[in-house]
Amino acid sequence: MSTMSQIHFILRPDASGTWSVQDDVDHESVGVDKITGVIHGDDFVRVYFTPVFLKAGICQITADDDFAGSLSAHANLGTQSITIKMKFYPNIKWNDPWINPKQIWNYMTNNGGGNLWVSVVMFGPL
Repeated sequence: MSTMSQIHFILRPDASGTWSVQDDVDHESVGVDKITGVIHGDDFVRVYFTPVFLKAGICQITADDDFAGSLSAHANLGTQSITIKMKFYPNIKWNDPWINPKQIWNYMTNNGGGNLWVSVVMFGPL
């Protein structure tokens, strides 16, 4: 029987579209690799875990604040990271393009802020 581990973090973009894991007076992450931070691609953000796990489990992503009801987030969960891709309403069909997370404020008319709350269950660690 494997050991079950939980990973929790909040992703937030700053005014320039750079995403980061929130660790401040009001937020705390658990199980993320804070040295590597958030990796940005043209159509994804990636967060690494510490430690590396034996098996991937499940994940849940919830959008809040200004992202609630307008941003759709999808995940690819591996044993050492989660890759998150996003679509923006109304363009959320399977053949609609993924957005560039660094350009999030081009899609949002109100730069009031928003978060992605991410919860992951993993098995292991190695």
